[in-house]
Amino acid sequence: LVSVEPPIFDVGVPLVTMDTVGNCVAVWTELLTYQGTTQESVQASIKPAGQAWSAQFPVAIPTNLVWLGNLIVDAKGNAVLSWKEADVSGSNLIYVSTLPMDGSSTSWSTARLWRSTDPSTTPPLVQSDDAGNLIAIFYDFSIQSPSSGALWSMAKSSSDYQWGGSGTPFSTFTDPTSPSLASFGDGTTMAVWINTLDNSVWANVCGIPNTTPTPAPSWNKATQISIPSSANSNTAVVFDSNGNAIAVWSDSDGVLNYAIWVKSQSNWTTAQPFAKSGISGCNAVLQSDENGNVIAIWPNLISNSSVYNYQAAILLPDNPYSWNAIVTLEGLQTSTPESIGLAIHPTK
Repeated sequence: LVSVEPPIFDVGVPLVTMDTVGNCVAVWTELLTYQGTTQESVQASIKPAGQAWSAQFPVAIPTNLVWLGNLIVDAKGNAVLSWKEADVSGSNLIYVSTLPMDGSSTSWSTARLWRSTDPSTTPPLVQSDDAGNLIAIFYDFSIQSPSSGALWSMAKSSSDYQWGGSGTPFSTFTDPTSPSLASFGDGTTMAVWINTLDNSVWANVCGIPNTTPTPAPSWNKATQISIPSSANSNTAVVFDSNGNAIAVWSDSDGVLNYAIWVKSQSNWTTAQPFAKSGISGCNAVLQSDENGNVIAIWPNLISNSSVYNYQAAILLPDNPYSWNAIVTLEGLQTSTPESIGLAIHPTK
């Protein structure tokens, strides 16, 4: 997509998304030096279905430092990108930007959600429902008491022109970490995160507001879905086609665990292990298909070596749910346990 030449000296790992007709958008960061200072910009390229990738174009002008959140497609056919900027004044700003996926424009529409003096403020995670309503969550420390931070959320209904709610905290413990976020078509949204007091895994559910002006999201009381562990980390969550949420996380022994939120019961099943990666804090990725299957992919340490490969398993929507046999992805080996991207075409 891009050839790196001075003064650009580093390019971040791109985020890529695709809509149901095959339009694709890729987004990445570029780090450059200008008059002795380091600047970072957010760049993009678009590939309308059946066409070539476009020349790169900016999402945001060069600034101090940038961290990307996630990249999704909303129900209106827009790419939606979340990101955080740390500017030269010491402020930490979080944004959500949108762009039509069909290639009709290269001008991103950007909204600033939050301004903080806390350097640990995270880039937001954003999701959409089938009506085009959006929700975002992020962590911030400075707006809480001097000894704690919280997860906050904002929303934007499809008929509203701005984000609403002015930020609503919904985590109930000190300094939650490793959040993940998923939304179902009807607006049901699940946030999964780690309670740093005892490293247990918790979850909140809410519906994305769909009225104008957009109110704050209304989250339910958090539910503990795992026992405490010395090092639970790296949560992931996805909805299957039946509206059930599947959460996955790893522990200090490299064991991958999962639990299922059953929509009809509004309750979580007991957490169970399903794989062992040999990597403490293993980072699994999840996707679901239209038949209710959920696929998980994760890096795995090959026994008696310092080489990693990637493994995968599919959670089948049987009664009860069950994982099929773990398979190794051929040809993918690395000396470091890098995370991996995963996408499933909605109609394939």
